[in-house]
Amino acid sequence: MLGGNKSKVEDVAILSSCAEAIRVLGSQNQITENSVDLASLGSPGAYAGIFISGAATSAGCNLVAKNEVNGSAYGIFVGEPWRPSNNNVIALNNASVNNYAGIAILQGSSGNKAIANQALGNASPSFAFDIVDVNAAGTNILKDNFCETSSVGPLIPGTNICGQPDIVGHQPPSEEEE
Repeated sequence: MLGGNKSKVEDVAILSSCAEAIRVLGSQNQITENSVDLASLGSPGAYAGIFISGAATSAGCNLVAKNEVNGSAYGIFVGEPWRPSNNNVIALNNASVNNYAGIAILQGSSGNKAIANQALGNASPSFAFDIVDVNAAGTNILKDNFCETSSVGPLIPGTNICGQPDIVGHQPPSEEEE
């Protein structure tokens, strides 16, 4: 757990943890170029490979970039009830093949920017989104993310911001087309 401010977690590989692999509670921290696999699978709260939460009202302004988070409960999770995390930059991450959302922004967390991430193949039967933001549209910026399913807005399902082709239904070209 990273509870301080202006700290850096870089180039760390974590394979299999019962709780969050990297938990950030402070402000102005950099979480970059880490690899997390199989995190939070034993946790009843089913949190995430990288979990960003506000321990205080001023928590936020963290950079989460160029990380690989795969096979976890959630990939990257921002905020929690009564502890939002604001003004974070979540960019250039691969948060794919997690049990729930690859990137999730919880209600009350605002001013976050999720830009140019890949989140594919994240789903469970009850929660089938690669990216989810349960705040009103425009509260956070979600731009240029490569995903298949998403939900933005307080009602699920909300607006789909992925705008990518239906990858699951994709068929390889036939021999005549090649």
